[in-house]
Amino acid sequence: MLQQTPVEFRGAASPALLERGCVNVITLDALRQQAGSRWARIRDGVYARMEMLLRQKLGPTDFFARINENAYLVTMPSTDPEDVNVVCLRVAHDLYTSFLGQCDIGNIHVSTASDGGENTLALHPLPIERLAVLAEKAGIQDFSLPQHLRKIGLDDELSAPANRSVVSSGGAALPEPTASSLIVEHHYVPVWSVPSGVITTYVCEPKSITTAQASQRYLTPGQLTAKERAQVELSCLRVGAAQLARQVRRGDRFLLGVMVSFDVLGSPVGRMELLSICHDLSFEYRQYIEFTLTGVPHGVAQTRLNDLANTLRPFARGVSATVAPGSRDFIAYGDIGLRAIGIAKREFANRQDFRHEDLAHLANVAKMMKLGTFVADVKNIDTLKPAYNANIQQLSGPAIAPACDEPHGMYRLTWEDVLSYRFLA
Repeated sequence: MLQQTPVEFRGAASPALLERGCVNVITLDALRQQAGSRWARIRDGVYARMEMLLRQKLGPTDFFARINENAYLVTMPSTDPEDVNVVCLRVAHDLYTSFLGQCDIGNIHVSTASDGGENTLALHPLPIERLAVLAEKAGIQDFSLPQHLRKIGLDDELSAPANRSVVSSGGAALPEPTASSLIVEHHYVPVWSVPSGVITTYVCEPKSITTAQASQRYLTPGQLTAKERAQVELSCLRVGAAQLARQVRRGDRFLLGVMVSFDVLGSPVGRMELLSICHDLSFEYRQYIEFTLTGVPHGVAQTRLNDLANTLRPFARGVSATVAPGSRDFIAYGDIGLRAIGIAKREFANRQDFRHEDLAHLANVAKMMKLGTFVADVKNIDTLKPAYNANIQQLSGPAIAPACDEPHGMYRLTWEDVLSYRFLA
């Protein structure tokens, strides 16, 4: 099927982008057909809802546009082709659910686009079997599947019990939790700005994580599945932003730190959910939020790190990132607009060595790159003194100040105060 490309949108559907597989088209034919004579009355509302959903789900480097009465072009230059499909599927599903109350999988018309020649797009609709598989990645649980798909087991696959193990393409068993599988209690970790001698920032973190079943059990961060980790991180953003709003309204200002892991932000569902929350944040409060991208892997490509940082940047006063344990090459972190780079000691798992030379190297490279520095999870004097002597600019953890149930606002804290607290604690 060919689709004429309006001249003003041809840059977003260039041959290079089409070749990369990052251009999709969402068509609204099924919604228009079901609306019948009501289409003329609801059409503008459909467009408004569609565009709101796209703004919520897409990042700042992505593009969308309505190219005719029934179709939207979506371009996501830095996203894998399958993840583009997932995002478009989720948007189409949410749109149909908004207007029809439910969404039959046969109503979803998402197509990948290729170059059709003479300023046209060749559209390749995703088959129903493919949409059914992608629905799980999109976090969709309520699709109505045709009978022939139920016979081959896809219906069972999508509606299986949450505690069942499924096998990934790599062969590892991954438990799939329900959307409300956890109860998270939060607290706030003070961050000390060393040069100014002031507690400026509070990081909202999980104080405890328990299962929501009748027989509750505590979970450690290392026991969480990927979906559970996303649930916990998004809860910290929601709860922290609500606390920030309450305190700013009464004149008690502070900076809110929010940790977002590389894997959560890099997944299509995690990215969509986070952007949905961020778009709801008032512009008044964004100036008080600082994001830190954690769990950045060894050898990360600068383009990938830049893409994730750009996703967060419009919603905060700054974005920082951790460096991988033992990493000595920080070139990917330069010239992408980060505020600071640092070390989270909790990332040093499985007996990985944390060396004091890492602190000096971090400080020296950051100075050359004109970036700030931080070390999180400082627990003892053996890390505290070398970090202070290396002129690391922000420190947090039990050796600095205990976590609190609510932020106490900004207050003075000297090196002598920190040492006194450490030795008296």
